[in-house]
Amino acid sequence: MTPRELDEFCEIYRDVGLPFWVQTRVETITDWRLKQLKDVGLHKIAFGIENGDEKFRQQVVIKEFSNDDAVRKLAITTDMGVIYNTNNMVGYPFETREIAMETVRLNRRFKGVDTVNCFVFTPYYGTGARVKALKAGFIDPDVICQDTNEDSVLTMPQFTKEQIRGVRRCFPLYVKFPEHRWKEIQRAETDDALLTWLQKEYQDTFFKEPVIQF
Repeated sequence: MTPRELDEFCEIYRDVGLPFWVQTRVETITDWRLKQLKDVGLHKIAFGIENGDEKFRQQVVIKEFSNDDAVRKLAITTDMGVIYNTNNMVGYPFETREIAMETVRLNRRFKGVDTVNCFVFTPYYGTGARVKALKAGFIDPDVICQDTNEDSVLTMPQFTKEQIRGVRRCFPLYVKFPEHRWKEIQRAETDDALLTWLQKEYQDTFFKEPVIQF
């Protein structure tokens, strides 16, 4: 969105007077843009982080921002009093568990992050990542993906479907709980009872106040 388009939106939306939520990329954030949007009702932002390994993110996800820049931009959001969450993804072609944990580590650096979402990579037609997966033999070319998947449709020797599922479902716990509890959290990747117990602790610890939904 150009500065002129943003000005036009703010002028029109000012009369609406209702809080709103946006999804955006790290690269779009400036103090000026945030101030303009907050003045007309911006309540929450969802940032597409996707992956926390800089080299992998540039080569596979095709996002050029640095981790330090992401930390700085999201801190601006907190300093302006705007709630934000992050959207992340696991199970990219050629990803490993360690690369996925770099995404956890990056999210742990974000000041004031509200919720951290994690989704399984979906190889949509027309995307470069799907082409990479096909060339590597990670996916049947006839597979038609749903909008979202609980489990990966890729079959990769270095990062199994079970490992991807485990990281995805425990992702917020890895981000919010102290690192010395990571071994316990890793057990919850395959232990449903332990996961339920940790999720309750997570909810009670970090979300005692009602959450505004849009």
